[in-house]
Amino acid sequence: MTRPRPISRLGAALQDRKGVAAAELALIVPVLILLLLGTVDVAGVLYQRMKLDSAARAGVQYALAFPSDSTGITAATRLALPDWADISVTEAGMTCECAGASAVCGTSCATPMQRFVAVAVSRPFTAQLLPGLSPVSSRVVFRIQ
Repeated sequence: MTRPRPISRLGAALQDRKGVAAAELALIVPVLILLLLGTVDVAGVLYQRMKLDSAARAGVQYALAFPSDSTGITAATRLALPDWADISVTEAGMTCECAGASAVCGTSCATPMQRFVAVAVSRPFTAQLLPGLSPVSSRVVFRIQ
């Protein structure tokens, strides 16, 4: 009969599995937190972009009835987002185009003039993970003629 070899303290410590799960958890939790914050930021940007798209479409719908009323288009766009006072409507009104080149509405073109209504809306976005993000914006262009 052979006697088992005595294990040194170092060997016993290396064979001990107590605390392995805690060490793995401590390594993985920061990565999971970063993923969660990134997901929250992306979801916030997507939500804000959808709301801005909706407001810009509301402005274009108003512009279909009154294409030259830029003040009314801006008011209709802002009315679509009553809870957001910090939106900025950077473009609201009608533009004209002659075969790919911009023109002044009301002038004549060699080709038929195309009229467009454009509404652009933006709002600042504060991210949790990436604080240097630019404002979220949306631009809707609709061809009238």
